[in-house]
Amino acid sequence: MQNNTLITGILTGTIIAIIAGTILLAVEYGLFDNDEPLVIIVPKSHEVPKEPAEKASTEAAGTDAPTPPQTEAKPPLDFKISYLHRPTGADAFQRLTNSSVLQSRDYYKIIFTPLEDSHVYIFQRDSANKIYQLFPMKRFKDIELNNRNPVQGGETYYIPSQGKSFRLDEQTGTETIYFLATRQRDTALEQQYQQIRAAQRHDKAVQQELTKAFIENLEQKGLKDIKDDPETHSWTTEGQKFTVPQQRLEDLNQDSIHILTFQHQ
Repeated sequence: MQNNTLITGILTGTIIAIIAGTILLAVEYGLFDNDEPLVIIVPKSHEVPKEPAEKASTEAAGTDAPTPPQTEAKPPLDFKISYLHRPTGADAFQRLTNSSVLQSRDYYKIIFTPLEDSHVYIFQRDSANKIYQLFPMKRFKDIELNNRNPVQGGETYYIPSQGKSFRLDEQTGTETIYFLATRQRDTALEQQYQQIRAAQRHDKAVQQELTKAFIENLEQKGLKDIKDDPETHSWTTEGQKFTVPQQRLEDLNQDSIHILTFQHQ
């Protein structure tokens, strides 16, 4: 009886040992079909710090971080232009320059051709220190004009019109013409001029202050010189043909301006 008990104990122990070994093998070699991943917990002292993914990928590629694209600056604007005047009774136009001296009732006009589409603004400060917009201009006296922005590259513009000219009044002094050109519409400049026009009808003191600020805004821009051009410009009005010298205005942008000043005696 005692022997049987001993044998039974040995068999039981053997069976238990075989079952335990089988379980260990199954765990080690994945014999169980279990969807849960085996998680291995690593002590913090043995964790390896990770770099940010963005930095790691950049270094792996061996390149610097990409830079945002830069907007390419557009080239400045160029014009063919003729500043002209014609004494009372004369048949031909002459070049109007900074050294010109005109008399009351003399005529003057401006002709320009943009080499590309743009916005043009031309103002005149007369001898009474009033400012007038010569371009764009909807009407001149009773004539409907096509002088509006934007101007078209290659098209010639006559100011005030092909068959008309401005004429000096009896107020003598210094006359100044400002020529500006930009690629985009200058709404701030337009609004500033409209404020002057409104003040001219109501408050002379306010008008003078606004005009002063307007002129200062124009004259703080960089000055551009005018250059002679070998070509001439011709047009015909009421059967009369005019041929005039031509010049060039180059490198105009929103921060530059051309100024022409002549004497009115």
